[in-house]
Parts: sequence; structure tokens; C-alpha cells
Amino acid sequence: MKTFSKEMKSAITRILKKHEQLEKFNTQDGFHLRLEQENFLPLVIKKHNKQITITHYRSKNGDLIADPDMEFLVGPDANWSSGGVANVERLLSSSKVFRERQRLCKSTASS
Repeated sequence: MKTFSKEMKSAITRILKKHEQLEKFNTQDGFHLRLEQENFLPLVIKKHNKQITITHYRSKNGDLIADPDMEFLVGPDANWSSGGVANVERLLSSSKVFRERQRLCKSTASS
């Protein structure tokens, strides 16, 4: 059963407003915002169609690690349903999915 995340939607909305990105987030199918602040891990907010990903990235042995990786789906009523939260390194470190995801993160970071 999916759960709705009104609190996360509210927090991300406040962040996007503060950085004057809310309109872009709401109107574009593809959206990417990376926020950096000293003494904190970078925060990345991504939207692709109806999927939203919120992630803190850190580097380990030269690789980008998403930790945690929070995924949400936007429903027809505009509510966000939780797609899951994962410590990607711990859950998927030996899997093919993790290696592919790392490759995609690296290619996105370098472009």
C-alpha cells in the first residue's frame, strides 16, 4: 500500500520556492536541481514525468552514492505517494541495478 507524503511535498515546495524553482518544477516534465551548502551533503531534487526523486549524494572511492534515495509518484490528484526510501549502497551494492544507476549518475554529473 502506498502512503501519501504531504509533509515531504510541503518541505520540497518550500525549498523550491526559496530558490525560485517552483514554477519550473511544476511545469516541466524533466527537472533537476542540485543544492549545495557548506557542512551538508548536496541535495538533488529531480522530476521525470510523474516520478520525483530526492537524494543526498556523497562520494566514496570516487563514486557518487545516493544516500538516502527517496522516490515519489505524483498521482492524478497531485498528491505524492511514496515509492520508497533506500540506502542505495547498502541495499543494492552488489546488484546489476546499482552498477547501472551509478553509471547513469556519473554520466549525468559529467554532462
